[in-house]
Amino acid sequence: MLQGWIVLIQTDSAFWVGATAGVSGIGMTLFSPLAGVLIDRYNRKILLLATQA
Repeated sequence: MLQGWIVLIQTDSAFWVGATAGVSGIGMTLFSPLAGVLIDRYNRKILLLATQA
C-alpha cells in the first residue's frame, strides 16, 4: 500500500501505480508455491524466526 502511494506521489500516474501492483502480484504468484514447499520441508519455528528477523 505504501509502495503504491510513493509511486503515485513521484509519478502522478495511476498507470504506474497499477503496474507496480501488478508486478508485485506476479512475484507473489510465482514464489508462493516455492514458499509452500519450504514451509512443508523445514522446521516452522526456524523459518518463522528467519522471516521475522
